[in-house]
Amino acid sequence: MLASIWGWIWKCASEPTINLFFSFVDRISRQNLRVKIKTQSIETDAQRQSVAEARRKVSKSLDTWFDSLPDLLPADALEEAPQNDTSPEKEKLQLPSDFSAEARTRLGLITLARVEYQLRCEQLYDALEKLRGTLGLKSFLIRRKYKLASEQGALLRSETEIDRVGRQVLKWKEVYQRGWRALKELEGSRGELMADDPGKLLLELRDADCVMLSDWLDEHRF
Repeated sequence: MLASIWGWIWKCASEPTINLFFSFVDRISRQNLRVKIKTQSIETDAQRQSVAEARRKVSKSLDTWFDSLPDLLPADALEEAPQNDTSPEKEKLQLPSDFSAEARTRLGLITLARVEYQLRCEQLYDALEKLRGTLGLKSFLIRRKYKLASEQGALLRSETEIDRVGRQVLKWKEVYQRGWRALKELEGSRGELMADDPGKLLLELRDADCVMLSDWLDEHRF
């Protein structure tokens, strides 16, 4: 599937198309920042400094992206671009999915919307692969934790590992859920992309889908 997607993208490759692809790298860096803020209690000066530095790096990346927007979007689209948030981790990148279906048609963003649709499909498949891996690792760590319940030092290390992997689960779950919402927004603009639409097998991800071992944990609760 990846080869098919890249073949389609490079077939209509242009500077705006390539810029659109690289904007997804920025989305991942912002996702890391969002998870960091959501899962950590920001109480010490060192923690606040760490978040501030992460925001500075993301803001610098965003400045470069927004400087390139005139090469990506028509002038009319730039004027109608969605309002941005003051927090860099929440700012909209003004991709086609950030516009309404009516605006995409009126502003001539259909081709870019189709490219974003393809990129979103690959993003979601990648997020699912990462999510399966991190959920599997978390499952293993939880089972091991119960085996080590009598060893205090090992138990503490195990809890630290579970917390770290849990943040990765949250990260990839949010990457998928955000990407899914964008994919649904783009469905009306996807057109005749491929004989085998890579998005047709993708399903909505619920929070309950990311809970593993619930029955097993009930049996081993103490």
